[in-house]
Amino acid sequence: MSKPAEIAAAERLREIEAQVDWATVQDGVGGYGPELNAIAEKAIEGGLDDVSFDDPGADLIVCAADVEPRDTDWLWDCRLPCGQVTILFGEPGKGKTHVGLDIVTRVSRAAAWPDGGRARLGSSVIVSGEDDWATTLRPRLDYAEADLSHVFFFPAIATFGEGDRRTFRLATDGPTLERNLRRANAVSLMVDPLTCFLDGVDTHRTSDVRIALSILADVAARTGVAVFCVLHPNKNDHAQVTALNRIAGSGAFGAAARSVMAVTPDPEDESGRRRLLLPVKNNNCLDPDGLGFRITSDDPKTCRSRVTWDFDPVDTDADAAFGLVRSGGRETVKAQAFLRRVLGDGEPYPSVTLLEEGEAAGFSEKTLKRAKKNLRVESHRLGGLGAGGAWYWQLVGRNGDL
Repeated sequence: MSKPAEIAAAERLREIEAQVDWATVQDGVGGYGPELNAIAEKAIEGGLDDVSFDDPGADLIVCAADVEPRDTDWLWDCRLPCGQVTILFGEPGKGKTHVGLDIVTRVSRAAAWPDGGRARLGSSVIVSGEDDWATTLRPRLDYAEADLSHVFFFPAIATFGEGDRRTFRLATDGPTLERNLRRANAVSLMVDPLTCFLDGVDTHRTSDVRIALSILADVAARTGVAVFCVLHPNKNDHAQVTALNRIAGSGAFGAAARSVMAVTPDPEDESGRRRLLLPVKNNNCLDPDGLGFRITSDDPKTCRSRVTWDFDPVDTDADAAFGLVRSGGRETVKAQAFLRRVLGDGEPYPSVTLLEEGEAAGFSEKTLKRAKKNLRVESHRLGGLGAGGAWYWQLVGRNGDL
């Protein structure tokens, strides 16, 4: 493809994207239309010249005034952003894949999310390196009542342009994945587990991981697909490590993802059956509340099982659930959960009222203030310094990021 042809194709692609009626996505038609798909595929197959950092004449900088601000588009509010990469991690056998299939199922039927709101109707693509399609994934999707016409499997092993059958490689097969996402009109992509498809990538080397994830992030950004990747935790000393640093491999996994969620057993559930979906990191909004669920089945001897969500409060966070020991112990963790529930909308809340409500809930002022410090809740005096003024507490973001 000549340079003028590349530019023309790119301009035509932008023109069509600007005309896309995104309401059709919510009506179940899917993402891009045939014309846009065709042009996108030609651009991918032809390949645009990369701008080299070694080229002293390359124009790389962009003025901030030329960047159009926009709000995050969510597939699942405050948990799964469209056009970005999310990581879902936890111990093996604790429900990560079940949660992923629950997401796929709800998207396939535009079903309600367990914490409110409704999923966008669309197709999902599943890339699985461990679970068999016929004996595991299909039975679970059937039992969850997914609309299978909106679910597609992408092969982990196939012929990827080299003539021999081999494992899909994220670092080199991004264009193939992107073409298939567009053909499926996908709105979500589940990669389970991500490490199966990082052949040739040193997962403990930050630069290698960042390059590999940047390829996946680029695919997500160009297609608008909500990508969520399953990972396992490492074997670090639980008492000294935050949940974000429990992700196996380089810290770049957690740093590069825009949203990170964890699946873990509920440490306070004596039955050992309750699981938790907990926010670990969110670059786009305040952390949502944790959610509880169980894996249910009509026949424990088969793979016919699914997630059943509950509405009981979650009184722990990911750090504590993964074993991090904090000053103040369990009561402080519960107080933090209380503060997140009260202050979760990000609005200022009268501190006198909050302390009274906290005391009624069983927390001392000292415990609440310790929890306030851990969450980095800010104090503001509103209404001036006179009799009309008062102190307010406000949760501005996890670890002060927002």
